Amino acid sequence: MPHVMNASHRVTIETDSNKDLSFKEKVRRHFAKGRPKDDKAKYITRTLFVFQAITQLHVSLKFLVPHIFQDYDPWTQYYIKVGVCYLCINAVANWLCVMLYDTSFQRTKDRPEYYVEAVCENNPDHFVGRIESQDKNGNIPSNSDTDDWSSWDYCTICQMSTPPRAHHCDYCKKCILKRDHHCFMVGTCIGFKNQRYFIILAFYSTVIGLLEGYFTGKYLYDVFVPNSCFTDFFLPVTFYRLIFGNIDILTFLLIFHSHLLVPMGLIASIYFVSQMIIVSQGLTIYEIAKKVAVKCTRPVSENFRSVFGDFWGLNFLFPAQIIFRQREDGKSWDGMKIMKRTKVAKS
Repeated sequence: MPHVMNASHRVTIETDSNKDLSFKEKVRRHFAKGRPKDDKAKYITRTLFVFQAITQLHVSLKFLVPHIFQDYDPWTQYYIKVGVCYLCINAVANWLCVMLYDTSFQRTKDRPEYYVEAVCENNPDHFVGRIESQDKNGNIPSNSDTDDWSSWDYCTICQMSTPPRAHHCDYCKKCILKRDHHCFMVGTCIGFKNQRYFIILAFYSTVIGLLEGYFTGKYLYDVFVPNSCFTDFFLPVTFYRLIFGNIDILTFLLIFHSHLLVPMGLIASIYFVSQMIIVSQGLTIYEIAKKVAVKCTRPVSENFRSVFGDFWGLNFLFPAQIIFRQREDGKSWDGMKIMKRTKVAKS
């Protein structure tokens, strides 16, 4: 029989161990706790995204649109510029929502859920637990939110029980609700609360990447190619010529954008198509890759509403989270059959 340690005893031990720490050390541990290993890569990609968005919008409005649509009247050019701004604003808005919506599973004190007290040292898959919402006779109420408590799991890293379809991320160092995958380009995990924004971001990235890639290539072909050589389109050579004044900053930005836009559009299109297929099946990338035993019995329309909310097509026009919220809470799933992930024994 494993030694059972309740939550109050663990909290006491942790509190006693922190008494001897200085205030500076407590602050350092607080901000260092849960910090992912790829902070530098995350901030580099985010800085690159901001730089790309600002400079691409600038050159598009000031140079690309006036040059490519120079045969059109000023009002037509104006509306095309409005459309470019609309695409950019929606892409940035969904990018911010992907990062700002925290999709991790948080520990709270007032939640009557399955709580694991201890893990056997010899068999980590077998643990002793109890139901905090059970009555005085030890029975689980029929109207309890924890009817599917046996499908909850225990994260030994976060030291808490997690609901079905929640999995731990080694980079975020958190348990993510309905974890899909960790996106290194955005620098965060894609899960229950931000998957809708990630899919829309992939859609707008596809449109912007391919459309702006064509605009940029057309401008370079008409303006820069007649007076340049082939090697000027290699970024190291372009940067060298920029330093020594042979190429202006506009040409350097356009060549730099041309190396990012088309690959970004192609990669985003793969993400968008794959996400739409997976959402229609009611699954996640993690469940498919890890072969998690999950079976969806809901129709395709309900699967899309589960991710995007009601009238889910409006998400492609503007972020619709405020008006059409998701139906699930990320912990219980109607129409989903989830196999038990652990063996549970009564204490």
